[in-house]
Amino acid sequence: MKAEDSQTAKCKLCKSIIKTAGRSTKGLHVHLKSKHKIDKESASDGSGSAAASATASTSSSSTSTHCEAQPSTSAKKHKITDQFPSANSAVETRVSRMVSKDGFPFRVFCTSSDLRDLFKAGGYKLPKSPNSIKSMVMHFGTTVKITIIRDLLKLKESNHRFTLTFDEWTSTRNRRYLNVNVHALANEKSISWNLGLVQIYGSLPAETCITVLKEKLSEYELSLDKDVICITTDGAKVMVKVGKLIKPHQQLCYAHGIQLAVLDVIYKQNTSSRSGHEASNEEMSVRNETVSERADENCDNDLENDENDIFDLSFPTPTSEINLTVEYAEVVKKVRKVVKLFKNSPTKNDLLQTYMTKDMGKNIALLLDCQTRWSSLCEMITIFNKIRSCVSKTLIDLGLGANHDYVFTEQEYDVLMDLERILQPVKLAVEVLCRRESNLITAETTLRFIISKLININKPLARKLVDSLRKRISERRTDLTAVLLYLHDPHKYEEDKSQFIYDETFNLPPKSVIRKAIKNIVERLEYTGSNAVTTTPVDDPYDDIPLSNLETQTEAAAPMSLENELELTLTSIKSPGSTAQPPRSGSMSNLEVLIKKEMNYFESGGLKGTYLQFAYNALMTIVPTSVEAERAFSAAGYLVCNIRSCLADDTINTLTFLRSYFQNNV
Repeated sequence: MKAEDSQTAKCKLCKSIIKTAGRSTKGLHVHLKSKHKIDKESASDGSGSAAASATASTSSSSTSTHCEAQPSTSAKKHKITDQFPSANSAVETRVSRMVSKDGFPFRVFCTSSDLRDLFKAGGYKLPKSPNSIKSMVMHFGTTVKITIIRDLLKLKESNHRFTLTFDEWTSTRNRRYLNVNVHALANEKSISWNLGLVQIYGSLPAETCITVLKEKLSEYELSLDKDVICITTDGAKVMVKVGKLIKPHQQLCYAHGIQLAVLDVIYKQNTSSRSGHEASNEEMSVRNETVSERADENCDNDLENDENDIFDLSFPTPTSEINLTVEYAEVVKKVRKVVKLFKNSPTKNDLLQTYMTKDMGKNIALLLDCQTRWSSLCEMITIFNKIRSCVSKTLIDLGLGANHDYVFTEQEYDVLMDLERILQPVKLAVEVLCRRESNLITAETTLRFIISKLININKPLARKLVDSLRKRISERRTDLTAVLLYLHDPHKYEEDKSQFIYDETFNLPPKSVIRKAIKNIVERLEYTGSNAVTTTPVDDPYDDIPLSNLETQTEAAAPMSLENELELTLTSIKSPGSTAQPPRSGSMSNLEVLIKKEMNYFESGGLKGTYLQFAYNALMTIVPTSVEAERAFSAAGYLVCNIRSCLADDTINTLTFLRSYFQNNV
């Protein structure tokens, strides 16, 4: 109650007199907050409705004694659930998405009046401090983490197992981080979670790497020994040793193997750098174009890719001297010179585009490759071969038609065509292997496809590349591929076994090896046969068509692009359906006998038994490349740029984690 002179006020609850000099109400708010635990400021923002209602209820009984009024206005007691993160509010979700996915700095939400007005128009009130914005994002990251833990626990309870991909990365502040990703199979769909980044202090031997890995998994209530069937890493010596020291299987990255094969054939290295290259393959990584361009100032590449699109392979280190072999170096050097001629002169490029419009009906820009990525070399040569007639006409108009530095002979054109025909299948294979839905079955089909295509080219370079690819594939191919092929289609497995019986690269083991491998998987992952997960076969229009008929139809139809041909081949490997029921499994006293019975029933046309289905679901989670970790590094490089290079480790971890979350939950 306010006095007539407006200099004092009387509290309705405790009858205290409070000074309000100059009509200031600050003393009133302080009194309510300190004496009666009532926050009127929060109530005006909508978060103190409980306190406001308490005030209203007590004001009606103001004639009561102080002792009677005091209990009715006491603050609400805290519950134990108040200590846990609350449900995500809409403003937290929007701000977190803009920071982690769109790259908005924290300070922009405080300094941009237009942005604040937009949020205000939507009924949201933004904090005025960058630290408050950061706390909001970190809180949202905690709630998302709890959600992911619940999802992983549900999958574990339904007898699902997981595969890990991890790798290390160095930021612009010269700090090293380890990224861990979890892959699973749910409802016949591959899903993955990025668990964030862990900073590495000092060196990272295999034992330390395992310790860091287990600690990160424990945050999500996962066990490396019991919940993980396999890890997929690159071929670095430390990663190979990690695979030998842990119980889960290890799959070496096929994309890095293809990278090494291309280096062995098309590029050459000095002896000193060659030995260093073989000693530490960890420097080889699948890099995103945009991130690599920031790291390599000498890269003059026009290819624009998003981190979710094509991933290109980069060479080991910028200090290693890697050059094209002599037979290709001169012609590629000439192509680069022609491309730079038009890129550095708008006038010359306008003349080229005139011929391009007449002959091609559209403008096509020449691309300059990045000398540390062979896939960009393939792009440059492909476009140059496509518009070489327009380039020749333009060079004649420029008076360079007789200049040997710019004019190509027929032999040089043949070399460029050979390079394009040979690199295109390899580049396509890398793109397919690096897809998120790729597994060991698609990897096996893709590798067989490119080997057959290179053999059909029948060129010296192609034969060399085939030999190198076979060597690298053999280093990375394990019996897990054979087990999965058998569980996918046992009849096709027998056909492939007969077809590749003399092929050292793609030969398949006998069924006794398959049976023992399934037994080891079931025992190590401690599967008891309860709560079995079965999958419903998906009908596919290609299931009833033999692969030989598909190949015949492909040859008889109109010419098909290499990419479409590979897609058709991948489509033809769908698992055949069945309506029979599997036999009921007995006790686990003689597990191998039970598995043998299930295999016999499966081969006779029945469904997979409980143990076969469990092994199949676990093996389907294995990814053939470690590119998912590189995607996380691409995101981290996008977030931690030269402008924002001082983010704390926990902030980088949360932003990388949330970026992956929002990209997977569009």
